[in-house]
Amino acid sequence: MNATNVISMRPNRDLARVFCLTMTMVGVSTAASADEITITNGWISLLQSSDAEIHLQAAGLLVGGRMGSDPGYHFQNACYQSPCGGVYELSIHDSLSASTPDPVFGQTVGGSFALGADLFRIDAFAYEIVTGAIVPPPSGGGVSTPFRFTGSLTGTNASGVQRTFLLAGAGTATAGYAPYGWVGTGYTFESPSATPEPASLALLGSGLLGIFGAARRRRVNA
Repeated sequence: MNATNVISMRPNRDLARVFCLTMTMVGVSTAASADEITITNGWISLLQSSDAEIHLQAAGLLVGGRMGSDPGYHFQNACYQSPCGGVYELSIHDSLSASTPDPVFGQTVGGSFALGADLFRIDAFAYEIVTGAIVPPPSGGGVSTPFRFTGSLTGTNASGVQRTFLLAGAGTATAGYAPYGWVGTGYTFESPSATPEPASLALLGSGLLGIFGAARRRRVNA
């Protein structure tokens, strides 16, 4: 739509068309992501590079589980990213997957999740987390940075039906040194903001200003 078309419209039709266009764009976006669940609360605690605890929440979804190859590990006696006894670099980029059982590494994942009234046993869980740039932390210190999360969750319900759900989310990642030089890492999920992006507001605002400006010019010319 160009400026000439906007000026030539009547105000009430202009508003209706802007509203329809907005609703159409929202509808397309919703349909495209209908199978993806956005995590709004919860956390992943990385106990070592192949061991984690999972507590996730979303609209209608509640996940509680654990994944890893050794239930005895916890973050105070497990290396993360760097060989034990070496120079410890703090890194909170992460990618992890496990199934029950994992045919290659023997890793397992345990726990359950509820989607509405349907309860599932966790069969597999995989995720990837990407953070911003991390600067080397001071000795004995730690860092925090925003992160983005994508993953998949597979489970079987009481009827024997297996389903896989795509997950997405964002939040704040924190990592710090624990006793003996080990590193503990946690990912805390946060609810996405409901406030429209500034660019979207500016675009809609400029369109409405054009509409009302055209109406005013027509009244003056009349």
